Amino acid sequence: MRVEQLYVSQMKQIFLLLTVSILFITLGCSDQAKKDDSLEKFGLLLAVAPKASTAPTSLSYSTSSSNVKAARTGIGIVTGSAVIATPTISLPSGMTASYSISPSLPTGLSLNSATGVISGTPTSASSLTSYTLTVTLTAGSGFFVNGTNPLVTTLSVIVGTTTEVNNRECNFVGLAGGCPTNTPYSCTAASSCSSLSTCSNISSVCPY
Repeated sequence: MRVEQLYVSQMKQIFLLLTVSILFITLGCSDQAKKDDSLEKFGLLLAVAPKASTAPTSLSYSTSSSNVKAARTGIGIVTGSAVIATPTISLPSGMTASYSISPSLPTGLSLNSATGVISGTPTSASSLTSYTLTVTLTAGSGFFVNGTNPLVTTLSVIVGTTTEVNNRECNFVGLAGGCPTNTPYSCTAASSCSSLSTCSNISSVCPY
């Protein structure tokens, strides 16, 4: 009888140990499943999260039209001359831009809001004027614009005689042109030299 009781006691202990073991294994599997599920969801979130698309920080205009000058953010047009001035802007893949300007351009000129191209034939003179060019950026699918948006630039435009247009140009003149130092750039209208090749410190009178 005592042997049977001992046997039953041992079996109960073995059964208890098996039950506890199974419980731990079950809980462990459940926790691991939860962890795996959480990692999977985190991975999915990373996969669908929008990625950064770096915004351009500047633009410049150029033209091949006769009697027209354009560089950086300045345009000079001889009155009555047809002009097509095209912006150069570095847009990441998938990013698009829309353009607006204020105040209105001189009569005869227009801005293409989709391309930023300035075109037309101005029929009357217009003194050098500063315009606010606003470029609104839109990132491609799955991306967001990382940087300043919109990009706002000051655009200088003059419509006048050939002499007036030429006098607003940043020139390579150096000492031969009367500059007091070896700085190779000057602005005809300002009759002074610039410390930068872009003539940026005198761009208010020499925009291109």
